[in-house]
Amino acid sequence: MMKYSEDHCAEIRTGEADLAVRDWLETQARVTSYWRDLLVSSGGDDALIAVLDDHALFLDAAARMGEGSFHRQQ
Repeated sequence: MMKYSEDHCAEIRTGEADLAVRDWLETQARVTSYWRDLLVSSGGDDALIAVLDDHALFLDAAARMGEGSFHRQQ
């Protein structure tokens, strides 16, 4: 049986954690988009819709780039 170093095992766990977090972020972006679409179709508040738009963009960018430092251009 092959014995792995603690560093190697930590790298594997980190990779698995990264994948799980990216998946979670993508899921949250889809859920946010769902609520946004529901608000739009029901004539919801424009300011709340804009907040959900920004949040969905942030979540999607964070999932793709792996960074939480995404900011929408003003």
